Amino acid sequence: MYLSKSGKKIPLEQDNNNNGQLQSHKCTFTKAILCRQCGAAIIFDPQYKSESGKMIPLLASTKEPHRCN
Repeated sequence: MYLSKSGKKIPLEQDNNNNGQLQSHKCTFTKAILCRQCGAAIIFDPQYKSESGKMIPLLASTKEPHRCN
């Protein structure tokens, strides 16, 4: 484990595409959370971002954009 600038531990993993060098771990597991307004289960995927760069909430069941009423 290495430390970030703020002193938090950074988990590492070997990069199989780059001669096995260590890199920071990028977890692919996505945990669903509940929407604060309607209670629907939503997830955030870094591949789905708005034009401003913010992640778009997706419905956990269908991975379609969540539109809260």
